Amino acid sequence: MKILFSGYHNLHFLTITEYIEAAIEQLDHQLISFDDRQYLFPGRLRQVMPIFEKYDLKIMNQKLLQLAQSHQPDICLVTGGHRIFPETIQKLNSLKIKTVLWTID
Repeated sequence: MKILFSGYHNLHFLTITEYIEAAIEQLDHQLISFDDRQYLFPGRLRQVMPIFEKYDLKIMNQKLLQLAQSHQPDICLVTGGHRIFPETIQKLNSLKIKTVLWTID
C-alpha cells in the first residue's frame, strides 16, 4: 500500500513523525513523506503580516496535492491537520485517495 504521510520533521530531535514513518516502512508499505511545515517566510513575519501565512499555506497545500497526483497513494495520513485546507482534502477524495487525520494529544 502507498501511504502519503504529512508530518513535521524537527532537525534537532525526533518527533512522532519519525516513529510513524518507521512503523509504516516496517509494515512494508511504501512511504511518501511530506513535511507540512516547510514555510517560505519566517514565523515572525507571518505573525505580523497574515498574507504571508496564507501564501505559505496555499503553496504547502499545492505541493501536497502535486505529490499526491504524482505518486497516487492509497491513503493520505495527516498529523495535526490544521495546515491542510478543506479544499485540499476534497481534492484528495476526488482523486480516490482516502484521507486520515491523526490527532496527537
